[in-house]
Amino acid sequence: MKNILIKHKNLIPLLILCLFSLYTIYQVFFMQYEAYNGWHSFVFSIENYLAFAFLILDIVIYFYFRKYFKYAVVITVFLGFWGILNYHITLTKITVFITFERTSFFLAITYFLLNRQRAMKKLFGKPINEETRIPDQEKIDGFKLKYANKTSFELNEIMNDNRFTIESKIAAKEMLDNRN
Repeated sequence: MKNILIKHKNLIPLLILCLFSLYTIYQVFFMQYEAYNGWHSFVFSIENYLAFAFLILDIVIYFYFRKYFKYAVVITVFLGFWGILNYHITLTKITVFITFERTSFFLAITYFLLNRQRAMKKLFGKPINEETRIPDQEKIDGFKLKYANKTSFELNEIMNDNRFTIESKIAAKEMLDNRN
C-alpha cells in the first residue's frame, strides 16, 4: 500500500478534488438553502462544469499521458486561482494583496509539499558536487520498487559498482538491511 501511495502521490490532490466535486454534486441534488422567504435548490455554475471537466482531463492525462501531467496541473491550478474553475457550489475567494480562490491555493500548496525536493531543485539549481548533494528520497523509493525482485548478491553488486548513483546504492543497502 505504501509503495502505491509513493508511486501515485501526485494523484492524492486530484482525489481530494474528486471528493469536493462529489460533495458539490450531492449539494445540487439533495440540499436546499433558505433565502428571500423560501427554499431554493443549488444549481451548477459554468465554473463547476469546467472544474469537473478539467478534473476528469487531469486524471486521464495522469494515467495515459503522464509526461504532460505537470503542465495540466499547472493550468488547472492557475484557472482555479482566478475563479474560472470552482470545485464548490459557492465561490470563496481569499484576498492577500491579490484575490484568489481558496481550493486552488491549497491544491498548489499540497503539490508543492508533495514535490518539495524536486521543486527546490528546480528553483535553486542542482548541487555542484555529487558527493555533497543530498540523496533524493523519491529516487531511492523508486529504486526500491525496481530492486524488489533482485537477489542479495545482485544488491551487493549494485552497492559496490561505481557506475550506480548514490540513490541506487542507498536503496540497495536499505533493501539488504531489511532482509537481514
